Amino acid sequence: MAPSDVEAASYPIDANGFTPIPMARLPFPSIVVASTNDEYVTRERARAFADAWGSRYLEIGDAGHVNADSGYGDWPEGERMLQDFLAQLRG
Repeated sequence: MAPSDVEAASYPIDANGFTPIPMARLPFPSIVVASTNDEYVTRERARAFADAWGSRYLEIGDAGHVNADSGYGDWPEGERMLQDFLAQLRG
């Protein structure tokens, strides 16, 4: 997941229904994928989400916000990350 910080004052749309952001450990394995220049979440906040959720943190460099509006359609690197994550779960 590439999270957005819907609690940030700079968040551009009304995030009604998505706040407060849960900061409790997730009951399942997870990954937070973060960009170094995401306009919707700082690196520090993305790291805080990963730490709180017990998620693995992966930083992918200057990638903007990881969504279709940023030009992400097919994303072979993301699929590879998912496959690696699933392989680790299987042991």
